[in-house]
Order: sequence, then C-alpha cells, then structure tokens
Amino acid sequence: MILITGGLGFIGLNTAEALLNLGETCILTRNHAVRIPSFVEAELGKRIFIEPLDISDKDAFLALGTRHRITGIIHLAASGAGLHDRSAEGLFENLRVNHAGFLNVLQAAHAWGVRRVCVASTIGVYGGVSAPFREDMLLSMDGFHPIPAVKKRRR
Repeated sequence: MILITGGLGFIGLNTAEALLNLGETCILTRNHAVRIPSFVEAELGKRIFIEPLDISDKDAFLALGTRHRITGIIHLAASGAGLHDRSAEGLFENLRVNHAGFLNVLQAAHAWGVRRVCVASTIGVYGGVSAPFREDMLLSMDGFHPIPAVKKRRR
C-alpha cells in the first residue's frame, strides 16, 4: 500500500491514477482538498483510502501506520502555512511547517519499515525559465508564490 501525501492535489491524483493502473493500493492524504474524481470514487474503500492529515502533526502521521500496512511513501504535500503572509515571519512559518512535515515522512518511513520514499517538488520553481528544464539550471530567486519560493536554492 502506497501512501501519497497531498494525494488529492493535482500531482497526487495523477500519481494515484498511475499507481492504480499498475495494480497498487493507495492511501491519499488530504488537508483541505476534498474533490473526489470518478476514478477515486469507484475505488474508494477498496484500493483507495483517503485520510485527513496535517503533515506537521507527527502523532497523526504515525497513526496512519496503525490503520494501514504502508509499504511506500510518495511525499507531495506542501503546507499552506504562511502562504498569504509575505513577511519574513510568514516565510519562516511556511519553511518550519514543511520541514517538520518532511521529517515526519522520514520518521514514519523508519517506524513502519518502509524501504522507499519518493519526494517531488513543484514545477513552479522553474517559473520564468524556458524548457527543457534541468536540475542544474540557474533559477530566478523571485517567487510568484510561496511554495515554489521556499523550494528554490541559491547557487
């Protein structure tokens, strides 16, 4: 069973659909999103399970492993903490919550004996850059949105 944090987001739903097509069973976490596409609805309670989760809540994260036998994690979730606060404090709060979430992913993987953890970012980090995209590209440090802004690094 594959846990997909942020499973009801755009990338999460596409990932879940691909995994279902490969015969996997998935747990999709949600924080705010509640849209249920037809392919999810058809498999709900059979091969897809939806769990509410604040990724920064370590106890809630670890509790998922008591309800499900999780064998892999795909971490796609990003917290919206501080998204509308463009101050340094808002940015630091966003970083704090998202880093805590990532640490919870790693701690849960260790506790559950998960052998594979995949982490994905957002294509938004390439904003203003022409394709094809490469990992070694120099990126503008301007952020049109806080999620890609906190995922960029200076070279």
